[in-house]
Amino acid sequence: MRAYLKIIPVEPYGSKGLMKVHALFDEGSTFILIDEQVANRIDAKGRRETFHVSSVGGSEITDEGSRVIRVKIKGLSSLNMKYMTAQTVKNLKLAPQRVERTTVAACSLLTNIAESLIYDAAAPCILIGQDNWGLIMSCLLMA
Repeated sequence: MRAYLKIIPVEPYGSKGLMKVHALFDEGSTFILIDEQVANRIDAKGRRETFHVSSVGGSEITDEGSRVIRVKIKGLSSLNMKYMTAQTVKNLKLAPQRVERTTVAACSLLTNIAESLIYDAAAPCILIGQDNWGLIMSCLLMA
């Protein structure tokens, strides 16, 4: 059996409009990261601030051109927008994930939401950490 990460389509908004991208909800992170290209396309403004993080495996990322931005984000099926403070990162490069139709079809409990779960090679452009626990926490279990 394969484990799936919490990746969903979202719409970040800026002064140049919105984009449909995927976000990864990551319980192990304590911040929000957004790919610099997404931030630039929606024209999200913010102050320059060097970003530095060390990961569990000992690798380190430093981005001296990073910005701290305020961005509005909403889920595709949501009417509510949430303001978030995010750090831009050049080439965020989060691993893509694929959820196939056959995988979803094998679980009858997912029939009503099947179309929103199926996607091909969705590479998240936004990482949302545990500082937004209300978005990350699973609030409905189907058994």
